Amino acid sequence: MDNTLENTEIKLPDNVFLVIDKQLLPITQGTVTIGRHPSNNLIITDPRVSRWHAQLRFEDGEFVIYDMDAKFGVFVNNEQIKRCVLRSGDTISLANTPLLFIDRSDQMIRKIHETTGVISDTE
Repeated sequence: MDNTLENTEIKLPDNVFLVIDKQLLPITQGTVTIGRHPSNNLIITDPRVSRWHAQLRFEDGEFVIYDMDAKFGVFVNNEQIKRCVLRSGDTISLANTPLLFIDRSDQMIRKIHETTGVISDTE
């Protein structure tokens, strides 16, 4: 897996991660390709994962995952999707490979506070 993803064109929020196999991978690129092929940003060697399985994109201030017509599909929180806006804590399943999406950015914390009045998990 390549966790040296850099992008200077788009201002991405800090503290956004994918967790896979107990590894915390920061998302530092506006588009992250995920699959078995070595040209992907995130390479998953599970033979059930398609060569170009999914894309994670930062669009209009949100992270969106797309199924790239993968044979076994993309699931978010056990529901098959073609496109899905991700929220912190969502579980993404690619074949039998789970990934956890974590957004601890200031932007997400502000949205939560505006909606709920809660600033942190401990309140």
